[in-house]
Amino acid sequence: MIKDRTQNTEHRAQRMGRQKAKAEVGKKRTRALNYNLLDEKGIALVLVLVLSLIALSITAALLFMASQETRFSGFQKRYKSALEANLGAAEIFEHMVILRQRADITSFINDLNTASINFKATLNDPAGCTGSDVLGNNYTGIITKIRTPTDDIDGNAQWSPACNRSITIDALDSTTYDFSIELGANPVYRVYAKIVDTSEGNAAKDLDLIKQGVEQSADAASPHLGYLYSIEVLAQAVANPRERARTSILFEY
Repeated sequence: MIKDRTQNTEHRAQRMGRQKAKAEVGKKRTRALNYNLLDEKGIALVLVLVLSLIALSITAALLFMASQETRFSGFQKRYKSALEANLGAAEIFEHMVILRQRADITSFINDLNTASINFKATLNDPAGCTGSDVLGNNYTGIITKIRTPTDDIDGNAQWSPACNRSITIDALDSTTYDFSIELGANPVYRVYAKIVDTSEGNAAKDLDLIKQGVEQSADAASPHLGYLYSIEVLAQAVANPRERARTSILFEY
């Protein structure tokens, strides 16, 4: 009887030991499973953060490119406006060169200024600018640049220093340009132009410089060689001087 009780007690102890062992194994498996889940959640979180960073980077890049495109479009638009003002003023200056006579040029500028078109032209005609052509005719002021070569055939300067043949135009220094135009009522643009070099041709002094044909009465006809003018033009906005366009023009007449 006592022996049976002892055996039963041992059996119960063994069962309890096995149950505890199973419980410990179960706990270990549960902890391992929890660790695996935590590891997977951590990896997923890292992936989400990386993907979010990539998405934000792409979005920021797209927004930056869009803003830059808008900015460059504005730059291009403003430059085109300044360039149109530049080229328009250059045509007027070329027409003034074609006139070739001080009285005609003065009359032309007066007509422009009284035309009620929000337009103001100013001619710089320095008396200190002097020069002579190949025939020995002497000129002063802007006519010097129009009617005489910059240098003779030997390379000697024909223009006096006051003629200012530098290609630099400073809007704040009137001695650095020959002609200026204000465009617009306020005005919106100011354009400056100057002749920096003249090569003398065989054109006549009147306005009928270009013939319709070549005379054949003589054994040899002399070909027409026009004057070549190197002209610098600068246009800039009054409100924003950085909004500008500069051109270099080779004009033949």
